[in-house]
Amino acid sequence: MAVELWLHFTGLILYAPDLSPPDLGDPCLYAILIKHGSGVEEHFAKLVYDSVHDEPTGGEPGHLRCREMRNRILRVKGFGQPIDPEQGFGHPDIPGKLPEQVVDLHTIAGVPPLKREFVRPRQDSNDPVVSALVRVESGQFGTYLHGARWKIPGKPSTISPRRITTLVRWIVRDEQGDRITLRLANLRSATGQPEETLTLYPREIEGKQVVEATVYNSTCRDLPPPDPRQDPRPGEEADHFHGFYEPFKPHTGPTPVLDQTIRITPFDVTSDCECKEPRPADSPGASGLGHLITAHTDTCLGVQAQLEAGG
Repeated sequence: MAVELWLHFTGLILYAPDLSPPDLGDPCLYAILIKHGSGVEEHFAKLVYDSVHDEPTGGEPGHLRCREMRNRILRVKGFGQPIDPEQGFGHPDIPGKLPEQVVDLHTIAGVPPLKREFVRPRQDSNDPVVSALVRVESGQFGTYLHGARWKIPGKPSTISPRRITTLVRWIVRDEQGDRITLRLANLRSATGQPEETLTLYPREIEGKQVVEATVYNSTCRDLPPPDPRQDPRPGEEADHFHGFYEPFKPHTGPTPVLDQTIRITPFDVTSDCECKEPRPADSPGASGLGHLITAHTDTCLGVQAQLEAGG
């Protein structure tokens, strides 16, 4: 039986495709969860999945598990096909790039290549930039949410306005499996956290056996269940976008400004996210919520950057 992992990413996440890993491995995708904010603006790194994946027998969807990712690295490896360096990252013309709806910081701000120190484990648990890391070593780019239209101040009409996504899906297909095993290991050797193994069982989605999970790097109000908020209006800046420039200091750049109203579709779901107030036992879940692609941040944009050459 073939099983697919649909791994979604949303929030303050910097994507860095890597065609030439210095460990001589196959091409991989890094997703860097940026440490950002304090108080109500603090960002939480979480791995979220529906409890329906807990057991082989499944059940009704609607309650979301939240696993802590801070100071952890999630490695997706050991199953699925290696990433195709020509087509696997999703850009139709440029190998090693995600589609243009994942905005390129070099294109809009001229940032230099990202230093490899930001995708390597470190000793210091007080790293001021990286909260958590994902390294995906197999599969391929799947899809993205279409995204609203954004203006990028000071940029020509060839660049701005443009649609920018808030959620990316990566797909890994295991032709021989009947479950998906993910591993969360230490990103900081100083933390002493044990490695955590997470076994998830598929359920049928669109005629396939699928395990869905979402990597969040979001404020508490954006974690599921998201807090009610007004529809974002034209002229509002993208949430926390300046955080993407942290790895490139002192270099900085523009923040996209919304060019159209975003209609936020509310949904109700219960979750284990620790920063949320517990729901009453009779609180309605999202019966049939299905795809976690429904749950995402609305104005925290998807951003990519070129990684410096391996060495």
